[in-house]
Amino acid sequence: MRTETLTEEMKKSSVFQKLLADALHIEADFHAFKGDYRRIWDTDHSAKLTILKCHLVLEHFLTSYLEAANPASPGIASARLSFAQKVDLADHPQANFHCFLAGIRVLNSIRNKVVHRLDFVPTEEDLAPIAQPVRVWREALGEPVPEGFEVLDVFTELVCGFMEGTTKMIARHGNQSGLPGLLSWYRPDNSAEPSAPPNGGPATPVVKIKELVGQWTSWI
Repeated sequence: MRTETLTEEMKKSSVFQKLLADALHIEADFHAFKGDYRRIWDTDHSAKLTILKCHLVLEHFLTSYLEAANPASPGIASARLSFAQKVDLADHPQANFHCFLAGIRVLNSIRNKVVHRLDFVPTEEDLAPIAQPVRVWREALGEPVPEGFEVLDVFTELVCGFMEGTTKMIARHGNQSGLPGLLSWYRPDNSAEPSAPPNGGPATPVVKIKELVGQWTSWI
């Protein structure tokens, strides 16, 4: 009985009367919303998903590198550091992947726009700092240069490979001192014979590495 009384009182309220008078417009608004919602939901978001996946994967390897490079700070993985803060921590001019940092920062900027703007689609100009090192690497190796959003996947694999390679080298040659230990091992007075590839795998030809280094120094 109480519920029926409340319902009747609500129907007599000025708010209900105004909503009732506006019912046709409210219904039209709802149908327009459904159309907009389905259009947004059904849009091909594959490029955005690629960006998010690349960002997540890169952060995984970036965090592993930072832990290896900074053994005195073992809590990096659990610290509430943003991606940008992690990149700043990794920004060392002698790090093997330093030439990729501009592209990494651009990827982070693109990712931030993607998660906050449904209508954002990166342009070729936006991707240029990401595409540049990929082009240098691929052309030096005589391999085809990717186009469009494919460059994101290739860039991420390339950067993560360099990061993971540096992480492994720190473990082998860093003398438990992180990146400073590896840089000490790099010094000319620390001579070392090149080791054979594990499991008999092929080594990258030295001439190609020299060529890549020469091209990198032209735009770093």
